[in-house]
Amino acid sequence: MSRPASSSAALPIAYVVLRILIIVNWLMVAVILALLFVIPNEQWIMSALDLSPSLDAKRVVMGLRAIAALGLAAIPLNYAVLKRLLAMVETVRAGDPFVAANAYRLQTIAWALLTLQLLSVVIGAIARTISTPAHPVHFDAGFSINGGLAVHQTVFGPRPVQEAWEAAEAATASAPPGPTPAVSVAAGLAGLRIVVRSGERMDVMWTVPAAAAADDGGWFVGCHIPGHWAEGMVVPVRFVGPDGLPLPTPGPASGDTLRTPDQEGGSAASR
Repeated sequence: MSRPASSSAALPIAYVVLRILIIVNWLMVAVILALLFVIPNEQWIMSALDLSPSLDAKRVVMGLRAIAALGLAAIPLNYAVLKRLLAMVETVRAGDPFVAANAYRLQTIAWALLTLQLLSVVIGAIARTISTPAHPVHFDAGFSINGGLAVHQTVFGPRPVQEAWEAAEAATASAPPGPTPAVSVAAGLAGLRIVVRSGERMDVMWTVPAAAAADDGGWFVGCHIPGHWAEGMVVPVRFVGPDGLPLPTPGPASGDTLRTPDQEGGSAASR
């Protein structure tokens, strides 16, 4: 059940932005190498940072060079993330984002982000070591509690199922950081819901109801973690017959939208 190639204007923009970021990422190699080897003059660095000659100042300069060297290690990790995001955008543009390759790409991205987090911890430790009251050094570095380790959710079902999960998940919008709160809906509105952590893979076999293609309003694959549906994390399902030809499905009424609990008469996302 694939969907037609997407014509969203955001996808070409995302593609171009990712391409630019890949180029900028590699340009950073030249910048860091220049800082380490082309402009290694200690007096110049101390003057640029307004440091007076002292043992503490020399320690600051050495620490900053160590941080720059760690920046070189981050370049290929950034490239791994950006290159896989670019490939995923291409699958969305082609209309087939739910391919096995994207699951492996997400797994690689998760490991790369975890490694970047560990590099950030080391950078933060170096900054704290070289910082003194006379020469304070601050880097916004350290370990983030959710650095790429977010929970992901997929709900497969018709409009009533999507609305039920949207309402249930809305109650968790203000939950503190930590495990995703347990939510549930009435048995008849459960549909198929899959929850996995970043980097995990889950294979599921589920029999679609025989009359699904005739459900008024259509079927969808969507995410109801608060705000995700409204941000576009939803795709319609197309049903095909044994001959591979699309089956006729009832379309949504004019102006029909998925309602959310905080929008009594409004819409969170048009289908």
